Amino acid sequence: MKFRIFASKSNYLAIASPTMNTQFTIRPAKPEEAGLVLEFIKKLAVYEKCAHEVVADDATIYHSLFVERSAEVVFAEEDGEVVGFALFFHNFSTFVGRKGLYLEDLFILPEKRGRGYGKALLKYLAKLAVERNCGRMEWICLDWNKPALSVYRSIGAVPMDEWTVQRLDEEALKKFAAEENIMKVFRYQTPEGFDDLLMYTDGEVLTGLLFEGSRDEHKQLSNAVEMQQSASQPTIISDTCRWLDTYFSGRQPDFTPAYRMDGLTPFRKAVLDIVVGIPFGQTMTYGEIAKQLKVNSAQAVGGAVGWNPISLIVPCHRVIGAKGYITGYGGGIPNKIALLKLEGSLMI
Repeated sequence: MKFRIFASKSNYLAIASPTMNTQFTIRPAKPEEAGLVLEFIKKLAVYEKCAHEVVADDATIYHSLFVERSAEVVFAEEDGEVVGFALFFHNFSTFVGRKGLYLEDLFILPEKRGRGYGKALLKYLAKLAVERNCGRMEWICLDWNKPALSVYRSIGAVPMDEWTVQRLDEEALKKFAAEENIMKVFRYQTPEGFDDLLMYTDGEVLTGLLFEGSRDEHKQLSNAVEMQQSASQPTIISDTCRWLDTYFSGRQPDFTPAYRMDGLTPFRKAVLDIVVGIPFGQTMTYGEIAKQLKVNSAQAVGGAVGWNPISLIVPCHRVIGAKGYITGYGGGIPNKIALLKLEGSLMI
């Protein structure tokens, strides 16, 4: 469960103070106390039934808190004895437009509970948040921790029940980060008369659709890994295959697979927006596109058309030279001719 306190006096002043029959102080942790910080982290983990998840050691705590300064820690002391701690750092709210204070850990020794020390730590942090011009203060709480939930309700904390915490642990994080730059390529077997097509994807969208052996293959990542067709292939590949099946049957598909073009300059986009609009079975010359864009260079248009990494779906094969000449095509002139014949726009 996630809680939020907004930085307003009406909230934090309602927090009770600890009992006054002892000397109670709250102070920042010192660099030489990294081991003590870790000790309290482990005590909290035991209480929350997740001690097996603690992999930090003294060195990592020291480096994170006192070298990188990724977070801050304060200790609560009773008559000079450390009885609790709080670990916190700043986050940021785009909605509020200001930083916030995020409470990662708060723990009071079991034998010292019921004396107001937890509330005192919360009040200390609330005041600190206001002093630092934070828009709010947030933390999460296990839904079975009823004593803590009761305290949080009493100080005005609002449960954010509509939110759920999402987490990538270290293993999942590294796996996802490593996969992010791996481009997968699948082969589509075309009908006789065409070279096979290579479908490139990042797993979510199509990033390339090129004839095999074409001069355009350099447009895709050099570390692309060719995959075998299978029932577990990405949805985008299944969609692209379905689009190609329809296209090579001699019909214009009634849907478009999701695709992305990296490195799309404003001029390339302007040219390819026109290319996408050329109907099935029709053609347009480089000069006609240049005229529509009010530019003087058909050659510049040719460069933008030739850059296109999504063949067929963005039908650059429908762009021809003046007087109907079949000019350069990254996928090869034979494939361009075959595509135009398939669409019925080239009668030779």
